[in-house]
Amino acid sequence: MKPPPLGWRGGRRELGGFQAVVAGVRLSGVNTAIASPTGAWSGIGFAIPVDTTNRVVPEIIRTGRYTRGIIGIRYTAESQALLASRGVQGVVIVDVQPNSPAAKAGLEGVTQERGGVVVLGDVITTLNGRAIKTASDIVSAMDKVRPGDSVAMTLWNNGEAREVELKAVAAEGN
Repeated sequence: MKPPPLGWRGGRRELGGFQAVVAGVRLSGVNTAIASPTGAWSGIGFAIPVDTTNRVVPEIIRTGRYTRGIIGIRYTAESQALLASRGVQGVVIVDVQPNSPAAKAGLEGVTQERGGVVVLGDVITTLNGRAIKTASDIVSAMDKVRPGDSVAMTLWNNGEAREVELKAVAAEGN
């Protein structure tokens, strides 16, 4: 299907393969896809937020790639069910990658005892000063973390809170 010609349409400036979404005169995001049941140039649009674009694109232009910072934990939205009866809000660390900053700082993931009993490890309640209640909160907080940046966390484990600070490393595959 041929893209529409350049020009203004419905408050958007058409720019070849993508649209710069305009709110007044300020760029608010860069469209990346359209979910269209008919295959037409209409439907539900998905965009990269402009703050992410402004941070990532200059590095891609300068170096040819963007390198994210990670700390070596795995978490899932589903694991939040483990907190229901514990009276704490945060994100459960499901797993800690070996030799990662999280492993070196002593963070603990969920374990399973004989008989299938699940033992809760650390729960992240704050990350770099931001309250963490959902997996989306961690994604937002880590979005700005680069390799070498300090990451300060408050962890809850078995009724006790502790503070941990570690350095992010480059994500593999970058």
